[in-house]
Amino acid sequence: MDLSDLFSRFQAACEHEAQKPESKAAKIMAELQAALKNGETTGDKLRDHVILRWRGDPEIEKTLRGLQDRLTGKRGQSVLLGEFTTNTADNDHGGGFFQQHTQCDARLGILDGEQLDFHEDGWSLPTSVYGYAELPDQKVVAAKGVIKVEWQTALAFHGGPVPVFNPRVAANLMGHEYRSSLTADLVAGDDGVADWFERLSHLARERFMFMTPDIAQLCYLKLAVATGRDVMGVQQLKEIAQAIQAESITKLITLVVLHRKSIEQFETAIEMAFLPAREKPKPFDTTSLLATAHELGVRLRYADEVGLHDDERIAAWRKEFLPEDVN
Repeated sequence: MDLSDLFSRFQAACEHEAQKPESKAAKIMAELQAALKNGETTGDKLRDHVILRWRGDPEIEKTLRGLQDRLTGKRGQSVLLGEFTTNTADNDHGGGFFQQHTQCDARLGILDGEQLDFHEDGWSLPTSVYGYAELPDQKVVAAKGVIKVEWQTALAFHGGPVPVFNPRVAANLMGHEYRSSLTADLVAGDDGVADWFERLSHLARERFMFMTPDIAQLCYLKLAVATGRDVMGVQQLKEIAQAIQAESITKLITLVVLHRKSIEQFETAIEMAFLPAREKPKPFDTTSLLATAHELGVRLRYADEVGLHDDERIAAWRKEFLPEDVN
């Protein structure tokens, strides 16, 4: 059977008839789907998928072809699947919604081909290894295989935000009304992926809780390493790594000065505590001491990850402020 000709007849029928169960178009579609399930093909895997899963919807076929076109000429380069889940909640039982936070799940792989892979549950990106991260967490997991696009994400490409259930948010907002929506993005090519993370770093403080621009860029480097990329061998990654290193050193110097000053003030406050009540100064606020100690510890611990493991200043600061890590 020539399925390409049958599909053309289906398109012609759709132009003249509404797709009712008894319409000519619906009957042709049923014939097409039956033939595909029996192993026949139109010769176009993308169209086969649209017929089986989406009843030949022309808008969905157009969207998928547009996504597939993004892969053209990008074999051997990076490909990114980004999923944004925006969680909002009604914290006063009817007083209007407020945005709680946005979570970004990022999957970064290296393209082995330039065609989307289609299967019964949806489609996937042709990769053999990829890295996965939930931002703003810095933990990156390396995995083998293709990057699968789940059905909810596929819907997000076809019609904008998709309502989803987020169990983590539901658990944290017991007693409150909440809603979550999903949007998605697909970027192929080293330059495009670098630009995507650059934009994300600018949005970091505005849209995400506990996210800073350097965390977004550091996550990009970790994801690239998870795919087997040599950071210093790719110009975009090398420039990002050098920028993060410079920024990390600058921030560490500032934190070291602030923390030493806070420690001196704290020690002075302890000594003053033994003076007569009328001579005692205002009680010392430990908030700044704890805050600088926390950020200093975090930045010293991830200094290795941004290529600062050989810096003598880092080693000295670790010995001074993190002796438990050194010993």
